[in-house]
Amino acid sequence: MKSYILPFLLIPAGALPAQGITSPAHFTGAEGPTNSNLPFGTTRTPYRYLQVHNDLSGHPMTIKALVFRRDGARTTTFGGYQFFTDLTLSTAKTSSSAPNKTFDLNHGADKTKVGSFQQVKFPGSSFGDVPAPFTYRIPLTKPFNFGGKGPLCWEARVQVRQNNFHVYFDACSSSNSNPYGWVVRTGTSCKASAFTSSLYFSGSQSMNWPKNTGTLVFNASRAPKNAVAFILIGLDKKSLGGLPLPLEIPGTTGAKSGSCFLSVAPILILPAFTTSTGSISNYQFGFPVTPSFNGASIHTQLLAPDAPANPMGVVTSNLVSFHFLAPYKTVPVGNVYLSGTGNTGSVRANYGLVVRFE
Repeated sequence: MKSYILPFLLIPAGALPAQGITSPAHFTGAEGPTNSNLPFGTTRTPYRYLQVHNDLSGHPMTIKALVFRRDGARTTTFGGYQFFTDLTLSTAKTSSSAPNKTFDLNHGADKTKVGSFQQVKFPGSSFGDVPAPFTYRIPLTKPFNFGGKGPLCWEARVQVRQNNFHVYFDACSSSNSNPYGWVVRTGTSCKASAFTSSLYFSGSQSMNWPKNTGTLVFNASRAPKNAVAFILIGLDKKSLGGLPLPLEIPGTTGAKSGSCFLSVAPILILPAFTTSTGSISNYQFGFPVTPSFNGASIHTQLLAPDAPANPMGVVTSNLVSFHFLAPYKTVPVGNVYLSGTGNTGSVRANYGLVVRFE
């Protein structure tokens, strides 16, 4: 089944303004296409890591902290931990497309040590938002006055670490003229009266950025049989008219369905028909896309009438969120990394962590 809507009904949510500057800027509000545990999330010690940011050339600023975010698409919960690191910043003599394998040859004349055996504590983080918030903050013990007369270079030498588990951070690489984006399932479902297991709702997306079109595909199982169900589509999964989401539907706790929740503030409701087995298969939802969709998310949920399930006569599914990443050119970051204490490492041009500089 296919469904199409007019473009004005889909207004990209966009990213809220953030303090500081994010590099690469394209990923300020958009999840990066890859991830990395270097240098702060690996278990190897000591570890040396340097990253060059070409896109900060021409942006003078006083840097007081480096801030990172977890890989938002990874479903793992990461525990909190601490480590000790040296930090050095400078105006780079090299570029993100050609970092030098010799660490020191990347630094410019203003090379400044801004943290010496500095204790850093990273909080625990859980899966949920894509992208995740910038919560991994490293305050500099000495602010760095970056003149913006070239790329920015920062280097970390992790000396001691507490974590014996890997933590993955949001990262980016290469270029992509037709990126896929992310599909994320969160929250819980309740049970339709005809089933002993909860309603299941899933989705996928197919993007054709060169032609400015996108398609979301929905599938469901264990819904009420031979019935009309409704796909709720919205831009907000946090609040409904000032009420926090998810919102427990009254009368469902303790009922046959178990607790049911409304998890999205709908701006559009699409009817869908279930089969004799309680399934919805390959329901397609098409819409036009533009680069302004970069970093936007659409949140969806299935709601179905089911009188025997609970006093309210409805059952609800988990939340399925679609996060959009617009096409991007070659990313303006590159790094050098080494497990050990040597002076030369391995080079990864046009690859690196997404970083916010405050």
